[in-house]
Amino acid sequence: MPLTVGVNNGEVVSITRADGSLVDPTDDVYQFYVPYSTIDQIFVQLKDALAEAAEVNASYDPTYGYPVNINIDQVKDAVDDELSLQITNFEVLE
Repeated sequence: MPLTVGVNNGEVVSITRADGSLVDPTDDVYQFYVPYSTIDQIFVQLKDALAEAAEVNASYDPTYGYPVNINIDQVKDAVDDELSLQITNFEVLE
């Protein structure tokens, strides 16, 4: 599901779905998105996956060094345990 995540000084200020609706902290899915909502948190998740998952693949932005594509397979040959993230339209706002 495409999301737009607004971050200010390392804190998530908004998570918006592609249809424009906000993901509120009371939404059931909010807790799933939070661990992947900032670049720093994504690096933490990648570090954990490298230590625990069966397979991890990532590619990185050549300018800023953040991951642009991430694929994590927790258990080889298990069904529905894979995670795939794509980070697009990244903007540094000043």
